[in-house]
Amino acid sequence: MQPKLKSKVRCSGSEVGEVRRVVMDPLSHEVSHLAVGGAATGLVERQVPVGQIQAVTDDAVTLRCTSAEFSALPVFRREDYVTTHEVEIAHLEDRIHVTPGEVLVPFPELERSVKRRTFFANFTHAIGFLIGLPLAFPVLRYLMKPMYSPFDNQWLKIGNSGKIKQDDVGFQFKY
Repeated sequence: MQPKLKSKVRCSGSEVGEVRRVVMDPLSHEVSHLAVGGAATGLVERQVPVGQIQAVTDDAVTLRCTSAEFSALPVFRREDYVTTHEVEIAHLEDRIHVTPGEVLVPFPELERSVKRRTFFANFTHAIGFLIGLPLAFPVLRYLMKPMYSPFDNQWLKIGNSGKIKQDDVGFQFKY
């Protein structure tokens, strides 16, 4: 049975907080850690490995450690994890039986490099620009040509104006 979010967490008789977040292992698709926080821990959330869990009931989680051992557990750092909506892990949803909330997976080590992410983001933009340029260039050329070319009405001919003689221009009929 997987622990539910907001379940009370107890250590050898005393309550230490509640389950705030659940961390899933992306390889085994099992719960690997719990983030426990609450009034007893203050604003600090502690990262509890699954090996420290003794029993899980519908509304409570019992740990194997004492309150002193609990306070020695590492502090939970949210920036080291991403939500399951931000990464794509096949069939992870089939194994999650935690009530809806913030289910996390570890942030991949290769994605932590900002230089790598910005390089590939910029590379993607450059490729998109190169693919779109041949499609957009004729449209842009058509739209911009009339604005910069001088006014020219040679293309406009009404009737057969080539057969009008110069002598007939200005001639008026008399009735």
